[in-house]
Amino acid sequence: MCMTLMPLVILFARRFQLVDKPSARKVHRTPVPRVGGIAIAVAALLVSVFVFYSFQALRDMFKTLPLQTIALLGTSAFIFGIGLLDDKFELSGKTKFLAIFIAACVLCASGFCIRTLNVGKLFTLELGQLSWPVTVLWITGVSAGLGFVDGLDGLAASLSAIAALVIMILAFYVGQPVVAVIMLALLGALVGFLLFNYNPAKLFMGDCGSLFLGFILSASVVALVSTHQSIETFGIAAVALGVPILDAGCTMIRRGILERRSIFNAERGHIHHRLLDMGLSQKQVVVVLCLATLLTSAMAMFTLATKNVQTVIILLCILLLYLLFFRVIGSVSISKTLSALQRNKALKQTENQYKTLFEDIQLQLRRADTFDQWWILIRKAAIRLNFQGISMDVTNRDGSIRTLAWQRKSDRFSSHGTTSLTLPVRDRRSGPPLKLTATVNLGLSLETTGARITFFMRMLDEHSVGELENK
Repeated sequence: MCMTLMPLVILFARRFQLVDKPSARKVHRTPVPRVGGIAIAVAALLVSVFVFYSFQALRDMFKTLPLQTIALLGTSAFIFGIGLLDDKFELSGKTKFLAIFIAACVLCASGFCIRTLNVGKLFTLELGQLSWPVTVLWITGVSAGLGFVDGLDGLAASLSAIAALVIMILAFYVGQPVVAVIMLALLGALVGFLLFNYNPAKLFMGDCGSLFLGFILSASVVALVSTHQSIETFGIAAVALGVPILDAGCTMIRRGILERRSIFNAERGHIHHRLLDMGLSQKQVVVVLCLATLLTSAMAMFTLATKNVQTVIILLCILLLYLLFFRVIGSVSISKTLSALQRNKALKQTENQYKTLFEDIQLQLRRADTFDQWWILIRKAAIRLNFQGISMDVTNRDGSIRTLAWQRKSDRFSSHGTTSLTLPVRDRRSGPPLKLTATVNLGLSLETTGARITFFMRMLDEHSVGELENK
């Protein structure tokens, strides 16, 4: 069915200009239709519903979990719709995350939720109040991860097909034919899509495809774990989705901690980009990542035949293999991450200290009634913000000019250099503003220096000499 829909989707995409244009962070060089997810979602959902109502045994199974199954298919369709809107109107990352969050909450409310994980006979992990947050985090992480790896021809679809196959096998193993049918329909749709998406791609899946795949795969895992509460089920599924999950984690660390930028802004640092930078071709990157997924998934399947400690050991070994793989490629560095965390903490503490000083002097400036009081507080601010000196020329009423100045006697703060700037200060009198010259010690970090200057400028802006006349 998916193959039948593909030509129609391509015509639809070109008719409404739903194409992916080349850019600095993308590897294709010509515009390519980008809503192939329409064929994937429509085929998977329609085939699933058709099969459910075509076989009596499946109809009976569907009746045992009607609300949960409807919620699973309905929320997946909703996320597909959000992705389609994004392909057309380019929604913000926050909007898409909010939609996934809402859909995940609806799924939890229906009864599909990760509440308990049994680690053989060793112990049982009861999540309790953490069940909803864990479930939402899992669904959000996988959905984001599939979107992140959707950067090469056939990559996201191939990884999703492997994950669908693994989840389908798990579903049959734990006695969940409803989920197995959904995954089988999804697998068929992905195979049909790959015929058009394999390099060189005639069609991209777009966000309507990647978001749909990430959501329905992760939600199906939740459906299995909510009824078969074993660490093996969850662990095997997590391994099958290991590449997008770890890439999402590395992306969040890279953007949020190492680079301290918005986690929603796109960039060119994902695992497939790094493999390309190492000299591999698009096809080779897809093969490498698919082989890694197949190998680790096969290893994880052995946990179905193990018990207790052996299961945990196998899953931990697979996790270490994944981390080593990502480390060799350069996607993650524990030492750099720890150093960045320490740096960010130190910068935040320093900035908070200066902010506290600023707010303290700001309160005192509100009570200043005379120019002399104002100058004393401005000088105090300069001292506490580690300025090297400030000066300002003031015109007296008789026309004479006097210079107010403060200079730090010790130069212990200026060992890293200084910078000077002239700032306008609104006066009580008509005419041009006063000019305050400040010499600022640069310190160890230009960022904290900028924060100190910003606090000082805000102080002059909110509490200028001109504000004294209003008291």
